[in-house]
Amino acid sequence: MKLSENAIRPARLDREKNLAIKVDIDWLTSRRQQFVAVSCPACGGSSFKHHFAKFGFDFDRCGDCRTVFMNPRAPAELLGEFYKRSAVYEFWNEYVFPASRTARIEGIFKPRLARILELCQGNNVPRGMLVEIGAAAGMFCEEALRTKTFERVVGIEPNAVQAEKCRSLGIEVIEDPVERAAEFDRSADVVVCFETIEHVFDPGALIAWCGDLLSPGGLLILTCPNSEGFDILTLATQSDSIDAEHINLFNPHSLKLLVESMGLDVLECTTPGELDVEIVRNKVVAGEYSLENQAFLERVLLSEWGTLGHAFQEFLKANRLSSHMWLVARNPDVS
Repeated sequence: MKLSENAIRPARLDREKNLAIKVDIDWLTSRRQQFVAVSCPACGGSSFKHHFAKFGFDFDRCGDCRTVFMNPRAPAELLGEFYKRSAVYEFWNEYVFPASRTARIEGIFKPRLARILELCQGNNVPRGMLVEIGAAAGMFCEEALRTKTFERVVGIEPNAVQAEKCRSLGIEVIEDPVERAAEFDRSADVVVCFETIEHVFDPGALIAWCGDLLSPGGLLILTCPNSEGFDILTLATQSDSIDAEHINLFNPHSLKLLVESMGLDVLECTTPGELDVEIVRNKVVAGEYSLENQAFLERVLLSEWGTLGHAFQEFLKANRLSSHMWLVARNPDVS
């Protein structure tokens, strides 16, 4: 199934979604006095400079690994409270996910599961327990349960509304931030973390937690935005990937650096995104982004869209220039 931005994020819901986003931004803004300064979340360095501001929050860019990150930011406990009561998460659960359910399952979660099964087979990883960090409305866990591809499937989801949705689908769920998740009675063969690491206060602690949970030889699969991908670099602060929740914006180099520093072996880091070019084009068509003095993009996105659009997206994917990033790592086999 070919993905489209409107299929997974229906434009007809944008007005109400933006109102929910404002509620969340206002909540965080009112607590800015509690924010704390941090070092680079990827390399730990202090060689960073102010890069931009959005919604009143400041973002720095690391001079060493090029990670972009909110600084200062809400501490872990405050972030946990924020995600548990988030208005926009509730809105996505009640409106966006139901409206895009079929498109997401067919176009995102079935292909993801198929790719993970290929990785298990190619790396001789047993299909015992799979843990998803940030299970949201449970669509990936639901697909894994439906296909019975793993013996046990567990979701970790701190948002109360989304955790309840997971339970309604028969998913075993832990309703806590990952750093407070209860200990498991066995190791996981696969841990997946889709679009979650960009949200957490301490990404290194998240990776370390995953490494501790994984069995020797087990796989960690991460997906997140790539701050050096086409639509994010092109749209800059107009990109929807830059918001009050995405406080860590890695790139292929910095994410690999972080994961390896936590003792895991990175097997691949790719950018298999499908929507970069369409996302920018939609902003242009909506009058939200100007192509003035950008003759190349005018040709690709408008005048020759039918012949160049798909080819340009394939170029981005092949050259790690998409804004959607995948990383696959393995816990070293110490047996």
